[in-house]
Amino acid sequence: MDIFTGFALGIFGSFHCVGMCGPLALALPHAGSSRIEMISGSLLYNAGRTVTYALMGVLMGALGATAKFAGYQQALSVGTGLILLMSVLLPAHIKNKIFFSSPLNLGFSAMKGFFKKFLSRHSYTSLFSIGLVNGLLPCGLVYIALAGAIVTSDIFYGAVYMGLFGVGTLPMMLFISFAGRLMTLNFRQKLVHIMPVGVAVISFLLILRGLALGIPYVSPRIDNNQGIQHIECCH
Repeated sequence: MDIFTGFALGIFGSFHCVGMCGPLALALPHAGSSRIEMISGSLLYNAGRTVTYALMGVLMGALGATAKFAGYQQALSVGTGLILLMSVLLPAHIKNKIFFSSPLNLGFSAMKGFFKKFLSRHSYTSLFSIGLVNGLLPCGLVYIALAGAIVTSDIFYGAVYMGLFGVGTLPMMLFISFAGRLMTLNFRQKLVHIMPVGVAVISFLLILRGLALGIPYVSPRIDNNQGIQHIECCH
């Protein structure tokens, strides 16, 4: 998978950020009142998110590399696609039980306490720290990007893929920080509803890739010596 698709995913998928991350971006405690200070603070916040995404990309790339080495890259691709598809098809109350129960709920509660603490501090350090933790929050768009990072099957390229994804979301996140108040809540919610369609499309592509049906560019055949053939230029 071309790592620059991570950047494209960030650009086109960032409309989802308007609804999900918009409220937090609008609540950021800017380090100062001048335009330069506000821009610098927003850049630091988004840099924190991107660093977290890149670290997650390292883990996903390592997972993909391990699966490839063990000969399970196909199964991993299909499995990842099925999990993403289930995240779209499952009823909301079941997904809430999965994401907000027992240990996970404790983790989210800790994050809420962290945000409450740092949102009251007007400093660059706070903004960067908020960005770091924000990268860990549940997000369908991030899950799609992580699925792409797994397919890179490489630690370095997994990190680059997720880093480029974070950079791709930057223009929209900066726009939200400075003009987000002009968007109504209803408009932001409509954008959020578009996200499941994107998740479903990516999930089907991952499943097809893993099945190796011999479809050019979408589901290339397996080479027993080299694994799934890379498309045009993999890295």
